[in-house]
Amino acid sequence: MSERFYVAPSENLHIEITDAEARHISRVMRLGPGDKICLFDGKGRECEATIDSVSKNKVTAVADNWVTRSVLAANPVTIYSALPKSDRLKFMVEKLTELGATTLVPLATSRASVRPKTNTIAKMRRYVIEASKQCGRNQLMIVHDECSVEEAVQQPSEGELRFVCEPHNGAAFQPTSPGKLAPCNFLVGPEGGFSDAELEIALSHHWRPVHFGKSILRIETAAMVACMAGNDMLRGAAHPPTD
Repeated sequence: MSERFYVAPSENLHIEITDAEARHISRVMRLGPGDKICLFDGKGRECEATIDSVSKNKVTAVADNWVTRSVLAANPVTIYSALPKSDRLKFMVEKLTELGATTLVPLATSRASVRPKTNTIAKMRRYVIEASKQCGRNQLMIVHDECSVEEAVQQPSEGELRFVCEPHNGAAFQPTSPGKLAPCNFLVGPEGGFSDAELEIALSHHWRPVHFGKSILRIETAAMVACMAGNDMLRGAAHPPTD
């Protein structure tokens, strides 16, 4: 399989690749004119291309016809999550990308020990690109700017499934009988958990509290388990769990 590289969506067959992707091609992979690469545009399309020229920060390539190829679930899974520390954040973003999460929204909570710095969101979006290159994903996971719990609980549309991860008082998450497919949304709290006020806000907007077992999961683990649980529901069990 040809090496994969991300480019902005384009209808042109003559593609200009710049910045980090160009440096990866020229300096890391040491590819040159005539070499074959695979390009993807983050919107679900990919194509094979032949490198035409290579310079310090720019690579040009001639692409074959773009084709649509997606490996994602039929319906979206959105994770609203507090952020873990340091390398655990990169790990979480990479794994959610590999697992097929559609959207990740950093969540500001009263007990959060990590708040995104100015360049954190940009780094997270770069992690998505790198993970997508590796796992064969053509549609990038969207990383939004940080939002509050009050803002997050109002974002899902009517008919979307809404779950707040609550290890102490939630119902065991258990997909039940097959039903109508619907997008899944999960709220994942910080290491200290959601405050009573935040849980009350979620419940007042019809978010259902659930847990994924007896263990208290770390942020990145809970986010990944929630993503997999949402994928399972989308494959044939879209009804909320019962107590």
